[in-house]
Amino acid sequence: MLKVLIVDDEDGSIEILALLLTQMNFLVIQARDGMEALERIEKEHPDIVVSDYRVPRLNGIDLYRRIKKSPTFFYLHFILVSGAPPTDVHSDVPVFLLKPFNVSDLVTKINDLTTA
Repeated sequence: MLKVLIVDDEDGSIEILALLLTQMNFLVIQARDGMEALERIEKEHPDIVVSDYRVPRLNGIDLYRRIKKSPTFFYLHFILVSGAPPTDVHSDVPVFLLKPFNVSDLVTKINDLTTA
C-alpha cells in the first residue's frame, strides 16, 4: 500500500482528497503547511508527496527543493498542484497538476511515478 502525504492548507480540499485516496487503497497522511510536511516526512516516510503550491511556512516548490537536497529523502516522488501555476514550476518540479483536477488523473500520475 502506497503512503501518500497530502500538503494543503484548505480543509475542504485536503479532506476530500484524503477520503478519495483512502477509498482507492492509499494510506494517506496530511499536513497543513510545508514545515509540518517536513516533520511528517521524517516521522512517516511516505512514498509520495502531493503538495499545493500555496501553503504557509514553506511553499510547495521550496518543499520540493528541500526534499531533493535531503540525503535521506531525495528519492521521494513529488507532485505539485495549484489553482494558478507559478512560472517556475515546469523548470523545477517534474510533475504538476492544475486545480481543479480529476482524482483519476492524480492516481495515474502517482502510479506512473511509483512504478517507473
